[in-house]
Amino acid sequence: MYPFQKFEDFDNGKIQKTLYLTRHGETPTNAARILQGSGIDSDLSERGIGQAKKLRDRFEVSGVIFDLIVYSSMKRAKQTAEIIAEKQSAAKLLVGDEIKGLREIGWGNWEGQKGVDLKPLLDKWKIASAPNGESPKDCELRSVPIIYDLLINRPEKNILFVIHGRLLRLILGSILHRDLRRMNDYSHHNTSVNLLKVSIDKSNCLIKAEARELKVMEAIRQFRIKRTQWVKENGGFQVMQKSIDDNVEIEDTNIELNGFRIEERVSFVEHDDSVMFEPIILDDFDHLPKELQSFY
Repeated sequence: MYPFQKFEDFDNGKIQKTLYLTRHGETPTNAARILQGSGIDSDLSERGIGQAKKLRDRFEVSGVIFDLIVYSSMKRAKQTAEIIAEKQSAAKLLVGDEIKGLREIGWGNWEGQKGVDLKPLLDKWKIASAPNGESPKDCELRSVPIIYDLLINRPEKNILFVIHGRLLRLILGSILHRDLRRMNDYSHHNTSVNLLKVSIDKSNCLIKAEARELKVMEAIRQFRIKRTQWVKENGGFQVMQKSIDDNVEIEDTNIELNGFRIEERVSFVEHDDSVMFEPIILDDFDHLPKELQSFY
């Protein structure tokens, strides 16, 4: 399996933390291609339970020890987190009911429907929503401050968040690029792993937006290079494949190092400039054998 990278606690005076973001295991609603947001509180399917157990075992074999496991209050995330915690005796679990801001996006009147055409919404929905549902702006405002608060104000160094697909995408777009338009740059699969290196430096909050963006994009480029080389040497699958999300087929958007315009970013939260996120692993589900992989 593709190796996890470990970091020192301190680097030139900066506090270093590791942030793992994973999506819950499969639910029967996922498998049926039914639109599932915060309005549907599904249990894991048998496949989803198997996926969570494989992720649990991957963390154990890799020597990853969590100080804190945070999960959404929804059953599919809670059940995934509890399975992972079976082999993480040192970890504190932050009960999902205490942080309802990590629930999946609400699809309002579209919840439970099959074959909903979301494509007309995707280009304009930073502030738009389904009827009686939530927009990405709503979700960013309730979720991203939780990420910053736990990283800055809690002592734990190695933190796992077990959350949801669309929420995961908009969080990555927000904390890495400070731009919700970038959320579809990121694919995800059930129990896939995203590993971010977090540097907190209260003494220097002057990282310019351009430098921050270039650092993130270079980290993404390096991950792709290393992952491709690892696949050639060890076998396995290539990550960042085309995936199904919210019943919509999302193409790889081919992130490049240039072409962005800082002044046009779309974000609605106050980001803490003392915190720098660097992506180390993205959407990696190397722990899943083919019979447990799901692409929705």
